[in-house]
Formats: sequence, structure tokens, C-alpha cells
Amino acid sequence: MTADICALGLPTFHTRVEAWECDHNQHWNVRHYMRVFQLAGQVARSGAGGQGAAPFSQLSRYHRELVQTAPVEVRTCVLADGPMAGFLVHLLCSEAKLSATAIEGPAQAVDVPLVTQDQVAAALPRGLDGGAHHRRADLGLAGFKVIEHGFVQPRDINHLDQLSVDSSP
Repeated sequence: MTADICALGLPTFHTRVEAWECDHNQHWNVRHYMRVFQLAGQVARSGAGGQGAAPFSQLSRYHRELVQTAPVEVRTCVLADGPMAGFLVHLLCSEAKLSATAIEGPAQAVDVPLVTQDQVAAALPRGLDGGAHHRRADLGLAGFKVIEHGFVQPRDINHLDQLSVDSSP
């Protein structure tokens, strides 16, 4: 992997790894990767006047560990081709090295650069060769783990301050 992938897209989130966010091995805890990806997605969606609605799915990959005080930059782009065309791609980099990636989608009204499947090959799920058996509709059934997560939003709570059964956007 080259540093070139860390120059793609638009910066959507910056932070650093804090000591309290690390596990007993001094590595950044996975929940903080997920939190940063979610916040970057909200920034990307809200930048184009979108509502910041959570994606229906997210596929994440880890490339190298981050440790205490590491700088973190997430850059976001939209995949222009292949079976996941139209999905947001988040590239989490530290010191110009790729640390983790997430693909969420489908993207709705975002104003970030387009990238090709070849440019972000490291972010794509393994085995995604563009064949007909990897259609967007069945990604969750094609052997990939679909992770759904997110913060509870005001629209998710009913008038009794309880989580609503249907919190669709």
C-alpha cells in the first residue's frame, strides 16, 4: 500500500488516539474506529445539506494498529464503479499510512470526490471481484459481515423517551 491512498477524498474527521481509548496492549479500541467512521459519515452527509442519516450497512477492514497519541485523519470519497458504486468510502490514515477503511451505503446527497474501485482496492471487501454474485442487494448474504451501529438520535425516541420500534429516516 502506498501513501497515495491517504491523499484521496475529502478530509471529514481529525482526532488523535488518547490513552483512555486504548486496550491493555496500548492499541486503539475497535469501538473508537467505528465511532470515527460514523462521525466522518455524518460530516460527509451533512456537508451537502443531507440529514446525516445512518447508512444501512458498513463494511470495515483493518490494516494496521494505532497506538496512543497517533494522529488520525479520515478522508471520505464515493465509489464511482463496481458493485458498490455509490457507497461512501472512509480511509482512516495516520502519518500517511492506511490504518483502517470502512464502506457504508448507499451514500445519499454527498459532496465528496469520486474514486474508482482500483484506487481504493485496499478498502474493498476481500473477494469482491465485481461478479454478478456480488450485487449490492445481497452484500449482507455474500459472506461479508454487515455491521450496523450508531448513536441514538432524537428521531429514534418516542414521546415517552423510549426507543421507538420504527426509527427509519
